[in-house]
Amino acid sequence: MAYFSLLYETKLSEDRIKTTAKKQWLLKALPDKQRNFELVGSKMVEIKNDPNKDACRFPAFFKDLNLDQVIEKIILEDTDTMLKETFYELLQTKEEITYRQDIFRDLEKPDIYQSILKFYGSLSQVKQFIDYSERANHPLQSCKYRLDAMNLYYNSIRCLLIETSQKIDSAGLNNMLTLLKEYTISDTFLNLSNISITLKDKIESIHYNLTILPDKILLYFKNEDNDFSEKLKNVFFPNQNYQNNIIFFRQVTLTDLELKIADVLYKKEKGVFTDCSEFTTKHSDFIDPLIVRIYRELKFYISCHTYIYTLKSKQFTFCYPEIVTNRKLELQGFYDLVLAYKSKISSDIISNNILLDEIFSGVWITGSNQGGKTTFARCIGQIAYFMLIGLPVPGHFARLPLFSGIFTHFSTEETALTGNGKLKEELLQIKEMLSYANNQDNLYILNELFSSTTTLDAYDMNKLLIQRLIENNSSIICVTHIPSLAASCKEMLSLGTKTGNNEKNRRTYQIIPKAAEPTAYASDIANRYHLTYKQIKEELVHE
Repeated sequence: MAYFSLLYETKLSEDRIKTTAKKQWLLKALPDKQRNFELVGSKMVEIKNDPNKDACRFPAFFKDLNLDQVIEKIILEDTDTMLKETFYELLQTKEEITYRQDIFRDLEKPDIYQSILKFYGSLSQVKQFIDYSERANHPLQSCKYRLDAMNLYYNSIRCLLIETSQKIDSAGLNNMLTLLKEYTISDTFLNLSNISITLKDKIESIHYNLTILPDKILLYFKNEDNDFSEKLKNVFFPNQNYQNNIIFFRQVTLTDLELKIADVLYKKEKGVFTDCSEFTTKHSDFIDPLIVRIYRELKFYISCHTYIYTLKSKQFTFCYPEIVTNRKLELQGFYDLVLAYKSKISSDIISNNILLDEIFSGVWITGSNQGGKTTFARCIGQIAYFMLIGLPVPGHFARLPLFSGIFTHFSTEETALTGNGKLKEELLQIKEMLSYANNQDNLYILNELFSSTTTLDAYDMNKLLIQRLIENNSSIICVTHIPSLAASCKEMLSLGTKTGNNEKNRRTYQIIPKAAEPTAYASDIANRYHLTYKQIKEELVHE
């Protein structure tokens, strides 16, 4: 069978993407703060934990951009390793990104999405029936579950083809339907589906009646004239469609009564149940590998579509990004995904815009404390990531380059567990980051670099690092607490926080092009909350 995937356009593309994903910079596990000891003989010996044993498997930039929280909401409690790893693989060409985007566009059509969701749900039920067959406590019940699984499996494929004919535009879904059509006319599909239907009809045509007496229960088959329930119904409800059925065999594990009934049924219709058992046992692997792959890959699209639909229901917008060959970056109406998911409606969240012409390599972001600088930078990273896995991105409009990779460095608290000071630890992390960033056209998102050292040293180290990244044709988003840096490099555009027109301490959480200002407005915040030295002194005197 020819290669097929809903996630990758070609086998070569899949291999390249997976190989690159394995080489990317992964987040290291933090040292365990708790020291563990064990008594060996008469001495207490410290147990050294292997740092790689519990190492995180997701890319290093996930934590800084809060993408670990985003992916958690997308996949919910799904433990499928393949699904998680798909989110760690960045696409590398415009064609690979477009391939997935076109499938998402098809899924935006309500009738297509409902058909795909129904198909996916049916395959999930098939898996559940197979699981039930393995847990059942009677051969008859196990056989019936396997037969139900087969019938649902074949019927769901036929229904999908009927419901989606001539409505699909994407190459991925069209290729899927073509392969499914070929599969449904194969001898294997036709023979197994026909036999499974015949056996199911035979089993479901078996009817019996129970007569419950004080000391025993009698079982009669339908062709025997002992149905007193039917006679009572004709007397008391002659013109009504009265149903008084007691349904058995509705749970995986049969009750004692159901087990005895099953034994009687098996003896009475031994031929039918023997044929069913032999058929389902012989064809226990009836699910084609193609369907297995389609099912697992549809999970990615359905999970992402559900997440995006949740945000759209709150009136947040998504768009398909335009990919450019230069470094121009233009984003309109973008927002933070984590904040958006927690909000009730889009009006609760402030959106932002950015226009970075191709003559610039990046931006310095300065301004008031708690003014939205870090969130602004984080949003750009989230948008770039969503584009690089083929998803619609948050915002009204997006035009951005095809980044080779995403690298981040956010200032963290100092820890004594590493044995290094904060500055040394930060330098080592940056060195490691640069060792992975061998290619050009990367996106770097840097937040408050070298805040643990003096302003002069931080200024010099920032300039050296940024200059090196510029030489590699990278795009840089750098949040800094040093206003003078914004005027130090002509290749970098200066952005700053926008404050209220009448009061400087009022945050608007918007970032706009502006020259850096020499204040973070800390005094304004203190004044607003009556925490200046003079105000505190007056309050103490008053007390």
